[in-house]
This record gives sequence, structure tokens and C-alpha cells, in this order.
Amino acid sequence: MTRLAPLRLCALSSLLVATTVQAGSGPVKIAVPDFTLYGIDRTLGEAYAEHFVTLMGRNANLKLSTSRDIAIVLGVERQKQLLGCEEGQSSCLAELAGALGVDAVMSVSLVKAESGCTATVRVRNASDGSEVAAATSRLPSEAAMQEWLEAQAPELADRVLSAFGRSAVSASGAGAVLRWVPGVVGVLAVGAGVVTLVVAEGQATALRTRSFASREEIGSTASLGRTLDTVGPVLLGAGGAAIVGSLLWVLLAPRSAAHVALFPTSTGAGFAVGGTFQ
Repeated sequence: MTRLAPLRLCALSSLLVATTVQAGSGPVKIAVPDFTLYGIDRTLGEAYAEHFVTLMGRNANLKLSTSRDIAIVLGVERQKQLLGCEEGQSSCLAELAGALGVDAVMSVSLVKAESGCTATVRVRNASDGSEVAAATSRLPSEAAMQEWLEAQAPELADRVLSAFGRSAVSASGAGAVLRWVPGVVGVLAVGAGVVTLVVAEGQATALRTRSFASREEIGSTASLGRTLDTVGPVLLGAGGAAIVGSLLWVLLAPRSAAHVALFPTSTGAGFAVGGTFQ
């Protein structure tokens, strides 16, 4: 039985796996009030804002509070007043930071004139009002302005994270790595299953060819062989399921955070993946 203990430990450590991805210091929280619009249809402006916030929010280390979130806490009128804060008026930022628990506040100004469009994005530290990141550009059309905003979203995300000492890890990138974890565990389980069956066959061969000193030794060898002969297929089955599940997880590309686990059951082992899939 002493020879079986390491194998049991290996099997359990391979089967009892649950993986989570989390930032060491938590995400940087940013409040994003309504965009300031001049010459641009309000409905279009809201669509630009929603798209921009969604693109920035793809980074797992950023958490953005939209104008709707701010309005729930502060009310629409107070939110409009806060939009007028100048860089020197840190009390406005302090109010947002205290009410929403944010680290930074982003302001976006979009202006359309006959000569073209101007877009400006600023991110300020909520604690002292200092500028964390900024970008501005003159563009020939609204379509060009929208493309510019799309390009700025990931760049600004990286600069904000760098300013707050966080690493730029995208949610999609973290999820892509996570999806391969059960496959790797599955390969290890299959390998352990093959080794277990080889050892079991060795025990059977020993019973046929070796001379044993006592019946106890014969019984111990036979018992070990039977146990390994049972454990081996379980490891192979669980490993195969994990590999198939990992491949399906990669191909189906879950849209939301997913969870994966391998676990022993009364008849062998089970494999589970949870999440929202495309």
C-alpha cells in the first residue's frame, strides 16, 4: 500500500483543480460621466460613449462606472455640475471619489464644426486632481473621430494602469490562458493513468512469474494490482474529458467569466465548465 500512496496523491492533486484569475491589487476604478458634446447628436454621442467605455472595460484591471452608475448615486443634476469641474477644483473629484469609490475620473469632449471634429480625453486622479493620461486630436469627420476613439481606448487603458502601478492584462487574454488549464491537467492525468496501468500490468506479470515468500506478499501484490487497474482507467477517462472540455472551451469562446473544475465522484471522476458561451 505504500507504493500506491504517491499515485493516489498525484491523482487527487490532478483531479481537484480550480483556477481563478485575479489582480493582485484590484482593478483601477474610473468614473466616466456623460461625454461633453457640441454639434453632435445626443443619441450618437451616447452611442460613442457606450462603445468607448466597453472597449476600455475589456481590460480585466479596469472597472468603469458609467454616467448611469453616477446618476444613481449622485443624481443627474449633480452629475452635470461635476462635469464642469476645472483641474483646480479638486473638491468635485473628491466628491466623486467618495461617493463612488473611484481612483480616477475621465472626461471626454467631442466637438463638431464645419472645419471638422475635435476629440479630447482626459483622465485625472480622483485624490488630487492631477492628470493621469490625456489625448486629443483634430479629425476630418465623425467617422474618423469614432475610429480615433476606438484606437485610443486600449492605449489610454495601458497608460492609466501604468500610472496606478497595475499591469495591463486584458480580460480576453486572461481567459484565453485559463481555457487551456484543464487541457494541461488532462494531459497530466492521462500520463498518470498510462503509468498506473503499466505498473498494474507489472504486478500481474509478477504474480505469474515470481516466487513469493508468503501468502501475505502474494495478497499484497494482487491487491495493489487490482487497485491500480481500477485507478488507471479513471485517470484516463478524467484526463480525456478534461482535454475535450478544454478544446470545446477554446472553440466556443465564452463571453463571460467561466469556471472549470475536475472532481472525483463515487464511480470515477467528473469535469465541469460553467459560463456564458457564444
